[in-house]
This record gives sequence, C-alpha cells and structure tokens, in this order.
Amino acid sequence: MKKKIAALVGGLFVLVLGAMTLTMPSASAEEITPGPVWVTKAGSKILGKYKVELTGGNTSVEAANLNMTLETEAGATEVSFVYVLGDVNTQCVAGAPRVFLKVGETYYNSWDLLLPEDKQCGEPVEGDSDARLVTFTVPDGEITNAGVVYDNGKTGTVVVSNLMIGQELVDFTKVILSPTPSSSPSATPSESQSPSPSPTSVPSETPTSEPSSPPATSEPSDEPSSPPATVPPTTPAGQVIVPVGNNDDDQDGGGLPVTGAKIGYIAGLGAVIVGSGLGLMLLGRRRRDARQADLA
Repeated sequence: MKKKIAALVGGLFVLVLGAMTLTMPSASAEEITPGPVWVTKAGSKILGKYKVELTGGNTSVEAANLNMTLETEAGATEVSFVYVLGDVNTQCVAGAPRVFLKVGETYYNSWDLLLPEDKQCGEPVEGDSDARLVTFTVPDGEITNAGVVYDNGKTGTVVVSNLMIGQELVDFTKVILSPTPSSSPSATPSESQSPSPSPTSVPSETPTSEPSSPPATSEPSDEPSSPPATVPPTTPAGQVIVPVGNNDDDQDGGGLPVTGAKIGYIAGLGAVIVGSGLGLMLLGRRRRDARQADLA
C-alpha cells in the first residue's frame, strides 16, 4: 500500500510540475536598441554611406557591434580603406589614420599589422594623387567593435572612405531598427492619431461621416445607431471583429498576448484535487481494512 501511495504522489508531482512548466512565460529575446551602428566622436562626422571625416588630433568614428562574421577557406580576410589628407598640417604619422577591428576577443589595427613592412600609410591610388589605399589582413571570426581613428595629436583633417571588409563595403549610415512582430495585426495608434476603419474593424456607433460606398463584402447594418446597453451587438456571419481602441493594460503595444496560463493553472489545480482525493480514498480504505482485521 505504501508503494502505491508513493507512486501516486510521485505521479501527482510530475503532473503539477508539467502544468507549471507549460504556464511559465518563455524567456524573451534580448531587445536590440535602435539607433545608428556607427557613432561619431567630437571632431568627426559621417559625410555619406561610405565616407567619414576626422578633424583634430584625437577623434574617431566607431561601431560598438558590427555583428559581422568572417568565414573564408584561407582563414583570413582582407580589409582595406582609402584616405585623403586634408592639408599640409595633416600627417600620416604616430599610428594614424588607422582602422581597427575586434575579432573574437582580440583587437587588430592596420597600423600595427603593417608597421613591420613600413606600409602603414598605404600606397598611392591610381588616378588620384591625393588618395592612398591601405590594405591589411585579419583572421576570420566574429567582428564586434570597430573604428576609424585619427589620434596622433596633429591638427588637420583626414577623409576616410570605401572601408571594405572582405567583399562587403561598410555603410557608415546603417541604422538598427526596432523589430516589428510579424504576428501583430496592426501598429498601436498614437494618441494624436485615430485609427482608420478597416473592413475587419468594429464600426463606430456614432460615425462622424457616412461612407462614400458600402463595403462589397458586408451588408448594411439593420441595427439602430445606439443599441441598448443590455443588448450585445450581433456579428454577421463570416465577419471577423477585431477590437479597436486603447488598452490601459498594454502600454507598449506590439506585444503578443499571453495565452494558456489560466488553463494550465486550472489543470494543475485539478490534478492536485484529484490526486488528493485518491490519496484520501486509499488511506480510508487502508484504515477500514485494518479495523476489520482487528475485529476478526
């Protein structure tokens, strides 16, 4: 009898644990903060999709996370950029201008990688006597932090353009947008805007204007414009009603409704009640058998 009771209690525990697991909300994916990928520091600015300008001796344009993965058969990727010194006061010296990338947990920059070969200032660009091309190689991996730097302490201006990482031309104007849930029927209307009626929305009880033409898929409503509060509105066959209006409980908008929580808790509670009843029934039967044995 004890074994049966133990097995019953164990099975009941598994049922309750399963119900609680089903009703627990799943962990949401980490939200991505919207905004520009590349950020300018004092003395720098983005001139276009593929061009930045650095002015002064200590400035940069940097990206906190490029979210780029390098995978090649050779295990290394070529990186290149073009720069033009603005005037005679601007010099390629003391580690600048340069481009750095963080691959994995290691930082790589063009100046240090090319220093042994004395090519850190690049080579002349054919057809443009003022421009120079810098090329270096980094190992494959995930690129996070990156930057274009001019910090040698010298005054002047340098323009860096056409930053290539492998076969990708880096866009300095790229912006991270907020992800839009695909299952959301519509965006939450702002307070300053009134949602425009759609064929699937509930018609207003006090319309401000008559429609220019009746919808092709719906019949004119025979109900009065102001039905009694005690009479629920009827839904014509085949028409789907989507509530429209403000929801005080959902201030963020765009979220998915949590479903199944109440059903799961009710199922778990029911399992507890049923299991408790069975346990009490078995205990009662055991006591009755013991009493009959004592009387015999």
